[in-house]
Amino acid sequence: MTPLAPTLEGRAIPRRIRTTGQPLDGSPPLSWDAMVAAADGDIVQSSAWATAKRALGFEAHPMTVRDREDGVLGCALLLLRRFGPLGAVGYIARGPLLAPGAEAHSALVLDEIERAARRLAVRHLVVQPAAGGRAMAEALALRGYTADAPEVAPSATLLIDLTQTADDLLGAMSSSARRSIRQAQRRGVWLRHGDASDLETFHRLHAATAARRGFAPMSIDYLRRHWEALRPAGAVEMIFACHEGTPFAAVWLTAFAGTATARLSGWTGEWSHLHGGAACEWEAIRWAKEAGCRLYDAGGVDAAFARMILAGTPIPETMLRSPSAYKAAFGGRAVLLPRAWQRTLNPLARPLVRGLMAGLARSDRLRACVERLRKG
Repeated sequence: MTPLAPTLEGRAIPRRIRTTGQPLDGSPPLSWDAMVAAADGDIVQSSAWATAKRALGFEAHPMTVRDREDGVLGCALLLLRRFGPLGAVGYIARGPLLAPGAEAHSALVLDEIERAARRLAVRHLVVQPAAGGRAMAEALALRGYTADAPEVAPSATLLIDLTQTADDLLGAMSSSARRSIRQAQRRGVWLRHGDASDLETFHRLHAATAARRGFAPMSIDYLRRHWEALRPAGAVEMIFACHEGTPFAAVWLTAFAGTATARLSGWTGEWSHLHGGAACEWEAIRWAKEAGCRLYDAGGVDAAFARMILAGTPIPETMLRSPSAYKAAFGGRAVLLPRAWQRTLNPLARPLVRGLMAGLARSDRLRACVERLRKG
């Protein structure tokens, strides 16, 4: 194979890797999203997602590994934060992606991305492969990555097949979920889709949920930047449940390459008898189906919960009222996804970084950061 000699943001980088265009602070290259979609990639690898992350202070580097004879072998959107002279920490969520039929080149793709990351002064790299990324996970293990990294994406979820009829979708739900949807309809819950003027309302509902569950909510700036980046392509949607004109529950969705994903939710904690959350969930599923999506992703569930479903193990009482159990009531098949891997790219810094990461793993600050990455 004859390698290319491309550049990354004007810097020479070795062999086969190159970007697909200019940095994503202007108009993103249209070919990037087509390439991600062809590899069954997630929206977190898309150009619009990169645009949102750049607006929030991240660097976003779309990378493509090519060969003159075999064409595109793989791609990845590398996001990173800089820490002055200490360099940068980078992460790849749901990637790197391999081109169809390029599984045998996993090690090569990873090697080239690592080389480019070092050129960008990335000291520590977290990689959470895409769904079905067994070949990439094996390549990570062989290169010395350890599977103990903070997750930057869920490691399990529930997927609903939207090619079914509406009656079949309802029939796959639990009786309690169907009853909640019917009660919401009978009790006058009004559903509406939001726009940019509703961002603060959504944030208020989302923050109320975060306070009850004990996690850090996304900031209003996070919501605004993602809305501005994703909305032009119709890749983000807000749905509100209202009582007497007042929104009291909501869901935030993204859509990309035939999959709609429930990213965030919110509820004031009021009017529980109206079942606004169930009404929003059913409207989200209906919206995704009408928009032409083939799958509805529940947005992640506890991995232990998913393993119990797959094994046919009874769910313990302690988990029956969990967010995962709530999501499972709306149907869908449990799917286990690759876990996150990490490696310090500078061998001399590995003992120091490993000690630091071990300390941070016990801190509330890291848990809050990881929660943001998981949902972002």
